[in-house]
Amino acid sequence: MIEKKPSGDIRIHVSFEDFAKVFKVYEGFPFWESWTPDEVRNEYESYFIKSGTVFGYYIDGRCVSILSMHPIVLGEHPVTYDTKKKVMYLSDVATLPEYRNRGIATELFKKLLQYTIVHDYDYVYMRTNFHKEESMSAGIARKCGFHRVPDVKQWCEMKRVDGSTRKDLRCFYEKKIK
Repeated sequence: MIEKKPSGDIRIHVSFEDFAKVFKVYEGFPFWESWTPDEVRNEYESYFIKSGTVFGYYIDGRCVSILSMHPIVLGEHPVTYDTKKKVMYLSDVATLPEYRNRGIATELFKKLLQYTIVHDYDYVYMRTNFHKEESMSAGIARKCGFHRVPDVKQWCEMKRVDGSTRKDLRCFYEKKIK
């Protein structure tokens, strides 16, 4: 049994190899998304092309959770902000199944919030699956002071591990930093 909040360290600029190992969680429950190796590499590299970064939570040298982010790209999502505002998009948060419910992703959220304060952001927002039940990341976001953006949703078409394609409804959460 893994202890609650196992001691580890948070690193900035996670390697592609560590990112890819944790990103594979999207192939399992509840997502079942299919990503080719090239798509995973493109996802990883896109954060740095957009001046973003990837935080990783490491235990005994092993990356067990990631959080990726980049500054807002206008038109990427249906949320809108005053163009004079500095806005960060939290793109992915993923934790290996055996390390979930231990507070690790919450620690990464807190690191993200510290980062946005230090770098003078006005808002941070995220997109997550919209279900009758709250997603894991939405629950963590709410604990960290995020609020759901009312009346803003987006359909996303994703390839599934079984070869099918399915549309998921996504909603948005935000937190005002200053």
